[in-house]
Amino acid sequence: MVPIPIAGTSETAGPVRNVHAAEKSQDRLKATLWQQPQKYVAHSAIMFADRITTPLLLMTGNEHSNVPANNTREMFYALVVSGTPWSG
Repeated sequence: MVPIPIAGTSETAGPVRNVHAAEKSQDRLKATLWQQPQKYVAHSAIMFADRITTPLLLMTGNEHSNVPANNTREMFYALVVSGTPWSG
């Protein structure tokens, strides 16, 4: 079993992003996902992947704690599923 840290870093899990960023800082949503899910949908780039018309470079790395690799993969899958043209 891999420990899941709440903040900081872990030798097994690597850097962990600020779990409260959306509620208290960057997005200033001031609510949890469960309190106001519509705010999170409205601020989610993935929900608007079908509207992307300009070239987009998706890049990530194992040590990048602000945008985890899974988020990059989710955006790529959203672009593919929405039918947005892409090249690789």
